Amino acid sequence: MKPYVVLAVVVLAGIAPFSSRGVYLDEHIFLHLAQSVHTNFLFPQDTPVVFFGVERSNFAAHTHPPVGEYCLALIYSIFGQFREVPFRLLFSIFSVAAVFGFYILARRFTAEPLWVALLFAVSPAFFVYSATLMMDIPMLAFLLVGFAFYFAHVQGGRGCLPLASLCFILAAGTGYTSLVPLGCFFLGLLAARRPLKELLSVAAAPLTLALWLSAMTMHFGEFPLTATIEYLTSRGSVFRNTFAVLSFIGTVGTFPWMVTGKRLHVTGSIIAVAALTFFASWPSLGYRVWFILLASSGLVILMRFASASRTLIASGNNSGEAFLILWVPATLLFFIVVGDMINARYILLALPALYLVIFRETSRRRLVYALIPTAALSLVLAYADFTFVNSYPNWVKQTVVPLQRQGFRLWSGAES
Repeated sequence: MKPYVVLAVVVLAGIAPFSSRGVYLDEHIFLHLAQSVHTNFLFPQDTPVVFFGVERSNFAAHTHPPVGEYCLALIYSIFGQFREVPFRLLFSIFSVAAVFGFYILARRFTAEPLWVALLFAVSPAFFVYSATLMMDIPMLAFLLVGFAFYFAHVQGGRGCLPLASLCFILAAGTGYTSLVPLGCFFLGLLAARRPLKELLSVAAAPLTLALWLSAMTMHFGEFPLTATIEYLTSRGSVFRNTFAVLSFIGTVGTFPWMVTGKRLHVTGSIIAVAALTFFASWPSLGYRVWFILLASSGLVILMRFASASRTLIASGNNSGEAFLILWVPATLLFFIVVGDMINARYILLALPALYLVIFRETSRRRLVYALIPTAALSLVLAYADFTFVNSYPNWVKQTVVPLQRQGFRLWSGAES
């Protein structure tokens, strides 16, 4: 149990100091729908909302299925009303579960599972988001624990396959994007000619989601994702998203340049990214140089991933890694094509597979060298984010409350 205790302490130590952060990003949407669960359990989206300044009669076009809102509704039942610290601390069970699930997978796929899991726990993308009420961490937790149960089933664990299937269903019920790695996993099982019951355990997730969407369509009289699809297809740029993916991977995975490859790869990545910058405008030379530094680090990480994947395939030692090799490019390509922008939580979904492949044979010393500056970077980013987020409720107290006392009525959401 010692590794699990260490991991739990590290995760909670990263959440507790920032648990008093104000409501931010899309958290207000999840909290609003969680309150609606108590009055409309089956369809919490059937509640009026204000979205980007527009009043809507319902939120059927919400970009997440409702499993996460049901979890928040349970916390509301415990505390009665919203309070930042207890909500965030109780919600941290998903952060701990995600790291536990990752550690179990790391025991199967890496030489130093505890240190790889610690590096994952302090990676900027995971560390900063772990203190939020966003749905990315719960979705990842269900996904990773589901994979852990599946491999326990492969090793002879009785009753583990139904639990894996349940976790996959809950992952899909928390976020649609979990279907990308689940699809890769299904293809891996298909290529390995695994038994039908295993294929069905994965297929249960999209099938359950399809049934829920059908019920939503009948209730609201239209397909709930129509507006979401229209919104996504009208925004975003594949070219700019590709730029952003490179710089985000180079920054929120580990401290920049903690992962390196052959000298030729490093030199080539810097030249390639520098050449790409001439196809876009930049506010200043310094901005361009900063981007080259970060994006070339991201490109080296992807090249290292490709090299490690080739070595893994050539070795013929297949322990079930095929889906990991598919998971990273499929997820990144999905967000490049579909995303209206790129942000850290999109990269977070690809991070587990990226780590499990890149750090498969990495020594403990190298992992420690990567972990220390990465943890320092995460602390700086989390503190900056915490300070910035809490400037908003302070501004509300100073500006909005006096206006309300004068008789004005105000609607608000959150800025990302």
